[in-house]
Amino acid sequence: MASNLRSGDRNIYLIGSERHQITGCKIPSNRQVLSVLFYNLHEVKLSIRESANLVVRECLVFWEKGRIPTRATPHCVEKSMKMYNHFNGLLTVDEEQKQFRLQCVEDRRKQYPNCKKATLKRKFD
Repeated sequence: MASNLRSGDRNIYLIGSERHQITGCKIPSNRQVLSVLFYNLHEVKLSIRESANLVVRECLVFWEKGRIPTRATPHCVEKSMKMYNHFNGLLTVDEEQKQFRLQCVEDRRKQYPNCKKATLKRKFD
């Protein structure tokens, strides 16, 4: 089974790999939109607003095919930017918690410098 992933593909938590365009024949999901948005941000090096604008234009094609009424493009761009910021905020909170845990571990190691696993595994006499 051949894999369609390149060695440079980045796997993003909850999103998967970055995609250069929205594919398929159904209305794009939030995951697909964010995947293309991240691709434009990281690979093409566009700003968040430019990337959101490109993604919305891609989505408009699908919405027009489905005859789905849409709001003005600037509103859709703002909505996709909010979705990106919300997702980015979720990662940031998790990352801050991870940094806090690492800081606690480092403080404990300074407080008890000679503590080893072997010491803890020894039988209590």
